[in-house]
Amino acid sequence: LEERMMRAGGRTSFLGLVRAVQPKRMMSMGEDNAAGRLRPVREEAHRDFFEENKKLSAMRKDTSLPSPHFVFLEGVCGAGKQDVLNRISRLKYTTGSTPFVPLLKQNNLDLVKSDEQWLKSVETWIETQKAGGLTFKDNMVVHNRSPLSSTILSIVRDKTFDRSQTIPRLLETKAHIQKLCRGNCSFVYTVTDPVIILQRLGARLMFSTDPTEQSVRDLLGESKMEGVERIFEIYEEIFESQQIFDGSIFTTSVKQGAAALLKYYGINPMDLPLPAIHAITSEEGEIHTRHSE
Repeated sequence: LEERMMRAGGRTSFLGLVRAVQPKRMMSMGEDNAAGRLRPVREEAHRDFFEENKKLSAMRKDTSLPSPHFVFLEGVCGAGKQDVLNRISRLKYTTGSTPFVPLLKQNNLDLVKSDEQWLKSVETWIETQKAGGLTFKDNMVVHNRSPLSSTILSIVRDKTFDRSQTIPRLLETKAHIQKLCRGNCSFVYTVTDPVIILQRLGARLMFSTDPTEQSVRDLLGESKMEGVERIFEIYEEIFESQQIFDGSIFTTSVKQGAAALLKYYGINPMDLPLPAIHAITSEEGEIHTRHSE
């Protein structure tokens, strides 16, 4: 796979990126971690799996607030946000996603134009959910990213991160989103092991047949370890300010991440109906199982 990626046009060796990760800087073993599992720095700042957030759970259930409750998943590219969305969508929750990369390719890598179109499409999605006559499972809708992402990634690209200036700028963006959602929304930071992020981003480059993919990832700062590390650190800084994100869930495992998201909002995944299981007999007489949606 590494040789294939290198033959594709001098791309950065992804395996080389993984080997180059600096454990002391990005990762921490933890004295209580007998298994030696690598984990993100400052993991203690994030919440455990399957813990209910009383405040967000109450907001979702509050019938005095306009319906629905909007949940925006934020985090580094490759954190597993879309995978979590896909899983809860199969459980009949209303979800939304506006991919940015296709817009960037359509607009010949014009960041400003693509950003304007992306922001407009997200706001249109919000307005659509507010239209009358719609019903929402557990009074919740979930979207992959919010306009906060636009502000954060512009700061990353312009290399202008200054906490004293960035947080007020993000608070202004957050206030705008809250107004659009009639005050009933929340922002959840998805946290993933940086090595897993590198693996996911590397796979996108490795298996893409689009010749512009490398240029797009270079532009977004996602094709090299240093760029991914920088984005990761900025998201961590923003999270630690405790002013922008309303909480965090781990998405290193998207299966656990989907369950953790539901539990975070007071929905017990164990109470949801299990998929139906059908037995299938092959021509050789072997018994297999198939899970329906």
